[in-house]
Amino acid sequence: IGVRGEALTDDSVPFDRMPTLGGRDRMRAFSRDELRGRRLGYATLEYEWALGLDSRGYLFTEAGGVADSVHYDGGIGLRLLTGGSTSLRMQVAASANGDVGFYLQLGDL
Repeated sequence: IGVRGEALTDDSVPFDRMPTLGGRDRMRAFSRDELRGRRLGYATLEYEWALGLDSRGYLFTEAGGVADSVHYDGGIGLRLLTGGSTSLRMQVAASANGDVGFYLQLGDL
């Protein structure tokens, strides 16, 4: 379970420095930094289970709002670990309005 909020009080902050959602970790169905605004709220619920030695599967659902719009998404992922590092991570997410995001990591980054 995770919750996050951000807000700007300074009106002189440029658009590209505003708080964002989207990408591989927050609002995963959307492109990186696609959702941007002066105020944002984010919540996630994730369930993870062991698939074998060092492998994990997970399901997640997320809700995030930027300014006056609220978006929902959910998905599934797989994480394979070798020793202390990630050797493979992939996830797919879909939003309530049809956006789809896919993430693939091969090897440790």
